[in-house]
Amino acid sequence: MMQNALPKVEIAVLDTDVFLKDPYAPLSLHTQNIIVPFQVLEELDDLKRISGAIGRQARQAIHLFEALRLKGDLHNGVRLEDDKAQTITVAPLSFFSDPLLSTDDAVLATAQHYQLQGKHTLLYTQDINMRLKAASSGITSREFQATSFSMPNQFASIITQQLQAKDLKALTQSKVMDALDNKPTYVNQFVKLVSQNNAEVYRLFRFLGGSQFKEVQSTPIFNCFSAKNAEQAMTLDLLMDDSVELVSLIGKAGTGKTFLVLLVGLIKVLHERTHRRIMVTRPTVSLGPDIGFLPGDVNEKIENWMYPIFDNIGIIGSELRKAKMPFNISTEEMRKANQLSLQAITYMRGRSLPHQYLFVDEAQNLTPLELKTLITRAGKGTKVIIAGDPEQIDTPHLGYDTNGLIVTTRRFMNEKCFGVVQLHTSERSNLAQKAAELL
Repeated sequence: MMQNALPKVEIAVLDTDVFLKDPYAPLSLHTQNIIVPFQVLEELDDLKRISGAIGRQARQAIHLFEALRLKGDLHNGVRLEDDKAQTITVAPLSFFSDPLLSTDDAVLATAQHYQLQGKHTLLYTQDINMRLKAASSGITSREFQATSFSMPNQFASIITQQLQAKDLKALTQSKVMDALDNKPTYVNQFVKLVSQNNAEVYRLFRFLGGSQFKEVQSTPIFNCFSAKNAEQAMTLDLLMDDSVELVSLIGKAGTGKTFLVLLVGLIKVLHERTHRRIMVTRPTVSLGPDIGFLPGDVNEKIENWMYPIFDNIGIIGSELRKAKMPFNISTEEMRKANQLSLQAITYMRGRSLPHQYLFVDEAQNLTPLELKTLITRAGKGTKVIIAGDPEQIDTPHLGYDTNGLIVTTRRFMNEKCFGVVQLHTSERSNLAQKAAELL
C-alpha cells in the first residue's frame, strides 16, 4: 500500500526508540530542524546501563549528543555538520507546562507544539501506539528507517596520492616525502601511492619520522598466506616489526584482525623464536543474555570465551599441513609446550610478562584503566596487540570515545613504539561483508 506524499517537513521530532534502532539517526535525516525532548535523553541515560544491543545503542547515541554538546548550546540548536544549516535541538524541561511528563507524552507534546505554530512537523517513532496517538492529534508520524552510518575516525588516516606510473615505479624511500602533497602527521602513519593509470597498482610506505620511510612489502608468509588488501599488508608490517611494541587494530568482524595477529604470533613463537609464547586475553562480556555460570575451574571457564582463537589457529594449521610445512600447529600441543596461554584479565594484575606476544582481543569492551593494567604488564621483549570494533561495545558505561581501545590508541599517537591500522574490508565472505555494511 502506497503512503501519502509528505508535505515539506520543517521540524522532525525523534522518539527514544529511534535511537535504539540507529544511534546516529539525526545524521541520516534531511530535515533542517531536528528536535529531541529532554526526556528522551533521560531515558537513553537509563538504558545505557543495560547489557547487550539496547545498552550499546543507547551509549552510542549519548556519545553523539556529547560530541554535539561540545560544539555549542543544544538548547538553542547545534549544527550537525559545520558546512550545513541542519541543526539539532534538545527541548528543555521548561519547554513543557508539566516537567514530569512521561517520555511518550513529552514527545507528543513537542510535536504538537510545533504543529500548532503552523510548521510542518513529522514525528519519528517505532511505536505503533505513539503513531496512533499522533494521528488522533493531527500529527504526521513515520517509522524511522535506519541507514548505514559509521562514526568518523581520525586516528588511523592513510595518506593517499596518485602518481604517474613511471614516477611510481622509480620512486625510492628517500624521495617519498618530496612526492607528497600532504605530509604525515604522526609516526608510523601509512602512505599509499597509486598509479594514475591503474588504481590496482600501488606502493605502500610507513613514515618513520623526520623524512624517513619504510616500504611495506607483501611477501607471502610460509608460501601459504599473503595480505588480501592494502590494510592487511599494513597490519602485517606493524605486527612483524619488533620495534613497534604496541599495535592497535580497529575494524569490523571479518576484516582479519584475529587471524593476522595469530598468524604472526605463530611465526614469532614457532619459527623466529623471538617470543616465548602467545598469550591471549579478552573480556568475558556476553553478546546476548547471560546463560548463567559456566562449569569447571578458571582454565575451563576461560576456554569458553576463546573459541575464536582456537578456530583461527586451526585454520592456519590446516593450511600449513596442506602445504607440507614442517610445523605441527595445534592448540593442544602448543598449550602443553607452554607456547600458547589463555589468560583471564581478572588475574593479570601484578604480573610481569617478558618476551611475550600478548594479544588483547575485543579491547573495546575494556575500560582505559583495565587496558592500562594489561599493557603495563609488558616486560622486556614483549609485544602487545589490542584489537576490536568500537561500534560493538557490550560493556555498560563504556561509549565509542571512552573505551580502552580508542582512548589508548589516541594517547599513543605519534609514539615510535606504537602503530595503528583501521581495517574496513571484510575478507571472511561476501555475506559477512554485506552483514557488516547493512545490519
